[in-house]
Amino acid sequence: MPENMSPKPKVARDYQRSVTVKTGPAKGWKVTAWLREVSGQTAKWYNNAIKWRITSPGRTRTFDTFTSTRGTPNLQDAVYVAVFTHISTAVKPELARKIRHARLVIEGLVTPERKRERSPSSEVKQVKRESLTPALQIAPECQETSTSLVPVPQAQIPPPLPAPESLATQLFMQPAVPSPQKRPAPWTCECSAHLRRHPRCLSASEQQPPVVHLREYMLIGRGQTCDVVLGSRLTPQMISRCHAVLQEEDGCFTLTDQGSLNGILVNGDSARSKTTLKEGDVITFGVPTLQPEFDYIFEVRS
Repeated sequence: MPENMSPKPKVARDYQRSVTVKTGPAKGWKVTAWLREVSGQTAKWYNNAIKWRITSPGRTRTFDTFTSTRGTPNLQDAVYVAVFTHISTAVKPELARKIRHARLVIEGLVTPERKRERSPSSEVKQVKRESLTPALQIAPECQETSTSLVPVPQAQIPPPLPAPESLATQLFMQPAVPSPQKRPAPWTCECSAHLRRHPRCLSASEQQPPVVHLREYMLIGRGQTCDVVLGSRLTPQMISRCHAVLQEEDGCFTLTDQGSLNGILVNGDSARSKTTLKEGDVITFGVPTLQPEFDYIFEVRS
């Protein structure tokens, strides 16, 4: 299929936003969104329309559409399902939010976001200035009646706040760390380990069991013959028919990918080969999304 080699946007840097995927199935892909004027009667409502440019690693392929019903070269028809799902569900929504805010700034509806962070040089000057301040100062209430000196603590310089990160960066550049939570005790079942659905997931349905009681050998997937059936109407192709095998070996539980399209993550790292699970590990079946559905915490009976 010929690729749609769209040109680079010729707009100011303030009117475009770009994200390069660092990890996951779409690693190395770059997505750029920018604002483009639209002429005609509808310009009043569609000024600064959002345009897209999706570039593959190595800049060998570019696309300006995610999907198409007219046969136009598009991202969905040219890449694997895992790559398309990663970009369309995790990268595109966050980038669209940023560029919509830029549109509102242009139309004068909101004020631009300004970063008020201290530069390293200003912090050094502030420290030097305060280091020259005497440690003892005259207390205001004692200035007229007494000449005694009252120690006044010097002002502490607060540490600079970390720069806010986009949602895509949080999802794909940092491993998912489970928040501390209280495990229900005691267990009423006889199994030695559980998979408990992560609290950050969407409300559970019959296709996402809240607790999976583990046995010696369990097949996990979308197929109805699996021991644990996972599915979703929101992302129906996220889970493969035979996605993974979870089994107990020598007192430890291991997780093995069965060649699934979207893979498995353990604590944010890809788990293509057999992985031994530990207490508190966060397992993501498929790729991370803005609305997670298949995140589970591995628990062992104490």
